[in-house]
Amino acid sequence: MLALLATADTADSAPVPSACDFDGDGFDELVIPTPLEDLAGAPDAGGVAILYGSPDGPARKGDLFLSQATPGVPGATEPGDMFGQSIACGDFDSDGFGDLAVSAPGETNGSKPDAGMVVVVPGSADGLDPASSRHFTQGSVGAPGGNGVGDRFGWSLTACDFNGDGHGDLAIGAPGESVGGDHDAGSIHVLYGAGAGLRASGAAHLTQDTPRIAGAAESSDAFGYALACGDVVGSGKDDLVVGTPFDRYAGVHSTGTVTVLVGRKAGVRASGSARIAQGAGTTNGDPETGDGFGLSLAVADFDGDGRADIAVSAPREAIGLTHDAGSAAVIYGSADLTQPDGWYLHRDKGGIRGGAAPNALFGWSLSAGDFNGDGLADLAVAAPGSTVSGKPEAGDLTVLFGSPGGLTAAGDRLLSQDRAGIAGTAQSGDRFGWGLETSDVDGGRDDLIVFVPGEDLSGVGDGGAAFVVYGRAKRFGRDSSASIHQDRPGVAQSAEPGDRAGQSPGECPSGLAGCGHPVCPTGPGSPTGAIPMVDGTTGVSGPGALRTFSIQVESGLRINRDCFAEAVTEILFDERSWGARGEVAFRRVDHPGADLQVILASPAKTDELCYPLNTEGTLSCRVGRRIVLNALRWEVGVSAFGADLRGYQGYLVNHEIGHGLGQGHRSCPGAGSPAPVMMQQSKGVGSCLPNPWPLGYELSSLSLNVSPGSGVTGTAVD
Repeated sequence: MLALLATADTADSAPVPSACDFDGDGFDELVIPTPLEDLAGAPDAGGVAILYGSPDGPARKGDLFLSQATPGVPGATEPGDMFGQSIACGDFDSDGFGDLAVSAPGETNGSKPDAGMVVVVPGSADGLDPASSRHFTQGSVGAPGGNGVGDRFGWSLTACDFNGDGHGDLAIGAPGESVGGDHDAGSIHVLYGAGAGLRASGAAHLTQDTPRIAGAAESSDAFGYALACGDVVGSGKDDLVVGTPFDRYAGVHSTGTVTVLVGRKAGVRASGSARIAQGAGTTNGDPETGDGFGLSLAVADFDGDGRADIAVSAPREAIGLTHDAGSAAVIYGSADLTQPDGWYLHRDKGGIRGGAAPNALFGWSLSAGDFNGDGLADLAVAAPGSTVSGKPEAGDLTVLFGSPGGLTAAGDRLLSQDRAGIAGTAQSGDRFGWGLETSDVDGGRDDLIVFVPGEDLSGVGDGGAAFVVYGRAKRFGRDSSASIHQDRPGVAQSAEPGDRAGQSPGECPSGLAGCGHPVCPTGPGSPTGAIPMVDGTTGVSGPGALRTFSIQVESGLRINRDCFAEAVTEILFDERSWGARGEVAFRRVDHPGADLQVILASPAKTDELCYPLNTEGTLSCRVGRRIVLNALRWEVGVSAFGADLRGYQGYLVNHEIGHGLGQGHRSCPGAGSPAPVMMQQSKGVGSCLPNPWPLGYELSSLSLNVSPGSGVTGTAVD
């Protein structure tokens, strides 16, 4: 029944008994992942807190903090292991006690950093038994090529019964695995249960290049980033749902897809698989760059027809011109998913409470369960980036209830720490709902567990906490527990600054997919004013007069430094950029003597670096060799480009680099024409069409003798 970001509620479809009831007493346990926990001097070694269920909810007595320092648990506490990144519950040996699978995707195996590992801790009449733990790696389950650098085996987990034999099975995602030379293409592995527990032999290994799986493995797809399961096609065996949120579909980069792999007597098989994207069948929505469709999944029976339904999020979806507002889609279970029946939902649509807001990330996490006890599954959709009571990134969530006609907005609940019945007070950066879990911790109806990783505890910044919203027949959302955290009396382990309990997944690794788009926010950001160089060099992009460029990013921004550097390089090296005709070529260097210095800075720092130009906290500029890009614009974009954030980022780079190559501003040449890249498109495009690339006559105006940084003096881009 555990339903974190990368897992799914399977109570309505999977025959696995007592999944998170590790001691068999009829009460599910509360499991709190803390993959960013520092242990014994090892940053982000990670751990998991387990509080046993009781008639009064999670009990303080007998709780357990599980880590790789726990006797019997394989491995050792090492920096960046992120033990607890993903969790799944299942009765893998069918002994009536739930077992706990915990991943450590940052585990080094031999000489392979970030290869990943999964630990399975069996349940017993006395609860979890760490001394009997087992572990699995790609090398031990027979994956082609064995353990690989950066594969991140275990980034996602989900447990169901895929072959219908009564034993729980475990699916494991490795979204960083290279496939046929394509880096971060991703793979999944399925381990099957037996009387002695999960078996390493006979494990399935599947990628998008596996015959009969729709699509193709490509770099940065991250196949297996999210997993969920349930009997979607109605065969009596559970099916595996795979999120590929950075997949290219219909030529659109990082729009994302979902693949359904059908369970059979022989286990999960590629035959009969279905690939679903936004806009398929009746799901509506359009595939757009960077939507992240498939970043979070949940599977349950929302309409009571006996088939499990799929909830899929696209938390980076733009609603109109509201960037990163987020959306979700419900795909109803069917024997034929080639033309799925579904519901596309977001705030501002269909009576759902709350409004679409920029950077809300509606759908960042999902969880399903029967919270009101009517026999139909309900869906919780979190928006951890929402502003609540004027507090940015305080976070809130929406609960939609099941009905014979499917999920409905009628009677939906909007929950936050500023709503009646929910303990605590909304604060900036709390990120209420970053992670969600469903468990019956008090032996009644399903309860919703809400993780708040940015919660400040007494004297401990970002210690993180969890809240139990207890299931109720008519007034669900009006009764929650007090904050449960590591400094609560009787709870094992002490809270430390930055533990961010409940932040699963942890911060997006720079090597994982999504670079070039702010798909994985890493925190609210605290700019320091320092602008260090980003290491990295390249070869020359092509023929022509060489211009070197360096990359600097202000410390403390929420934007990943390496991702930004890769995006700028990709734009300038594109055959549509300024080097298209061979007049100029680019090479990235990492020393201060570069011809052009590309700097990403906070609004305040941009104003400082651009002075005496007035950038007003929102504009960008070029001053001499400096190309100063405003981080606000880089993340949010402008209305002229709408949802095409990557297109706007391309324009921003090409426009300011154009100034550095001696180009001045241009105006719209005529209605319906592409706007010149040197037009101030951030202020609007008039009757022109938005365009990120220099036009032919702009390329013709380049001089082979142009001096770096010469020409027009620095001018604000907007």
